[in-house]
Amino acid sequence: MSRPQGSNPPFFRPGLRAKISPGQRFRTLLPGTLVSLVALAGVGLGFWQPAEQFAYRWLFRLRGAQPWDDRIVLIAIDDASIKGLGGQYPLSRDRYRELLEALLPIQPAAVGFSILFPESTSQDLALAEAMANSQNVVLAIAATPDRQELPPVAVLKDAAVRLGHVDQHSDADGLTRYAYPYSGNVPTLALALLETYNEQLANTLVPGQQATEAVPLPIAPPLVPEPATAGAFAAAGAAALDPLWINWPGPVDQLPTYSLVDVLEGRVPSPELQNKLVIVGATFTGSTSPSLYTPFDDSPAAPGVYLHGAIAHTLLQGNALRPLGPRPTILLLLLLGPGLSLACQRLSVRQQGGLLGAGLLAWVGGAIAAFSQQLWLPVAAPLAVIGGTVGVVMLQKQLKVNAQLQARSELLATMSHEIRTPMNAVIGMTGLLLETPLDSEQQEFAGVIRSSGESLLALINDILDFSKIESGQLALETSPFELRNCIEDCLDLVAAQALNRGIELTYWMAEGTPEVIAGDVTRLRQILLNLLSNAVKFTEQGEVSVSVSARQLPAASAPRSTQSLSRWGQKIRPLLPPPLRRLVTLPNSLGQKQQQWMQRYPDLIELGPLYQLEFAVRDTGIGIPAHQLQRLFKPFSQADASTTRRYGGTGLGLVISERLSRLLGGGMGVESLDGEGRQGANRQSQALPRVRRIRCGYNLFPPGRGRHWLNVLFHDAGPFDLDAAPPAGGSRAAAR
Repeated sequence: MSRPQGSNPPFFRPGLRAKISPGQRFRTLLPGTLVSLVALAGVGLGFWQPAEQFAYRWLFRLRGAQPWDDRIVLIAIDDASIKGLGGQYPLSRDRYRELLEALLPIQPAAVGFSILFPESTSQDLALAEAMANSQNVVLAIAATPDRQELPPVAVLKDAAVRLGHVDQHSDADGLTRYAYPYSGNVPTLALALLETYNEQLANTLVPGQQATEAVPLPIAPPLVPEPATAGAFAAAGAAALDPLWINWPGPVDQLPTYSLVDVLEGRVPSPELQNKLVIVGATFTGSTSPSLYTPFDDSPAAPGVYLHGAIAHTLLQGNALRPLGPRPTILLLLLLGPGLSLACQRLSVRQQGGLLGAGLLAWVGGAIAAFSQQLWLPVAAPLAVIGGTVGVVMLQKQLKVNAQLQARSELLATMSHEIRTPMNAVIGMTGLLLETPLDSEQQEFAGVIRSSGESLLALINDILDFSKIESGQLALETSPFELRNCIEDCLDLVAAQALNRGIELTYWMAEGTPEVIAGDVTRLRQILLNLLSNAVKFTEQGEVSVSVSARQLPAASAPRSTQSLSRWGQKIRPLLPPPLRRLVTLPNSLGQKQQQWMQRYPDLIELGPLYQLEFAVRDTGIGIPAHQLQRLFKPFSQADASTTRRYGGTGLGLVISERLSRLLGGGMGVESLDGEGRQGANRQSQALPRVRRIRCGYNLFPPGRGRHWLNVLFHDAGPFDLDAAPPAGGSRAAAR
């Protein structure tokens, strides 16, 4: 059937998207939903409360101190007052009478005593008379821990215009964050002062002016209405209204404060007290009033009387904190997690990390900005949801990527025979073809095919070995072999290339090095051949040398806890994303590696003492700049791009050798010294730095004669003169 020209089949229609199934959408939202539910459970159990209390302190400090309302003044019974008024506390009622008489001509708006008068004295009548004359005095009322009322004596209670409670509530960290406007039908002391303040507006006069010319005071903000429920203070038990969240302006020492003795002796100017809300309380050292911890005063604590000044400031400014309610908090957490989970699905791991940092900074910045507008947002739970959701999605994606890479590595590892066999056939048939009669052009073509096939086979071998190591499918063998023959076989394989370049090959074995050892000779030969091939390839003239020495080591042991941690770290570390992979460190001490080797080969433990073999491969080649040494052991990487173009190679040789050495219980490293080198016996090499030392590791067991348990490390044996005699017990061989 023909279709109209210019139309597209349905599956090529522009803008057509695959339909997302409900199951896929659920899996996308699942990480954020689970994190949100866990965060909500933590909110219900109070798990986030310590973190929120810590954030509360820092929100105030980041906002900074603000000036106290200038209508609030504290008259403090401080150390100077105690000393100047007889040295004893409580003070006599006559002192408070004298204070009211001194304040009467000044006309403060209201005077509140944060002092209890529960016991009667002979001076009560005189004090009550002074209070009646002032008509603006508020007295404190308190309650015992069992909610028994502690009112002032009756004569003083009748003379006061109002009573105010002085209850103080602190959180688990000791900080006072809130106060109840009413306890029963009794307002807090600061609220009672403000009610008196409003009543005095029309009656407060400036001295020397007539009543008709009275200067009105600023109108106070609307007060919280008195609760409808009546009853005594002690009977009410709990607060009748929601708590008032105090907006602390700054440190308490910034509140205008005057000593009682200075006021009594007339040393305080009248304008400092006129038309003000005056609070009288004890601040002297050793006062029995409860300590007060604020966001700005936690070491040392402030006297409790400053609490009433902070409440009065909050009411006058109308800036009480407004915490986010339970329902908005629940809705916020329920939407935040799934929303972030959905946003992260199409991002890479790096982009998800950026989103994580941006989300955390945005919420902290938003919380600070909202706090400056008196809106108190939760901090700990949303940050936990942001970090948890993005972290889970990142881990989930990284595990998926690692699983895919692991599957690819396992696929390559299992296909080694299928990939190598055709290439060996190509090389073998090309070799047979080269032995037949060919003209010069055919001979050249066949030679190119053979050399290309050998290069391709070397590349395939490197990739397959690397994939086997990465997938954990590389199996090690243990068999006896002669160490000297192994080294000479490796030198023979690079001798032809060295002869073409005019390079001298040498080796020597130090005295005490075992001749026969047991281990994986194939992998040892692969490591040595890789190092020697690199040394010859990058050396234009001079020498390439191999040295071996041995030293006996004490028996290795590792605690069981270290063994368990090692096994756990080896299993979990490849599954983690790169930023978290550094947190899981694998054991790298020699003793722990020996212990792992003993666990892997328990039947070889009794063969003899442990030795450390040290191999050194040195050359007088082009060297490596110091800033490029770190790239040597990265897959598919070489020190310089120009090196790859000139000398070729995949960049996997040293990586495979380093991984093999770690599997065999050792390690590998490289050193390069600028401006030093050897050509022949005494001549200096080029000015470029050269490779001075390469290290790798190997654990071996010697069978039969001279049985020893060996740990082999490849590293620099130190420079030696080629013209000098070899060390005692050593040997030297040269290939030209």
